[in-house]
Amino acid sequence: MALNPRLEQFCDRWQAKANGYGVHQTEDWFDRFFTLWVLFNALYTEVAVQTGNAGRSDDVAGQEV
Repeated sequence: MALNPRLEQFCDRWQAKANGYGVHQTEDWFDRFFTLWVLFNALYTEVAVQTGNAGRSDDVAGQEV
């Protein structure tokens, strides 16, 4: 599945942002987690749109084969 170039740029920026956090303090780990959560949600939404499952609840869409 190919990514839209704008989404790919978005992902690259957010991944770079996440990689910029340190690893020695607890708040760095939380900042990194929440930054990666934004990235995950963007990709999850794109997959849902491309597979025709946009707007469906996760518990229903995940059970279909």
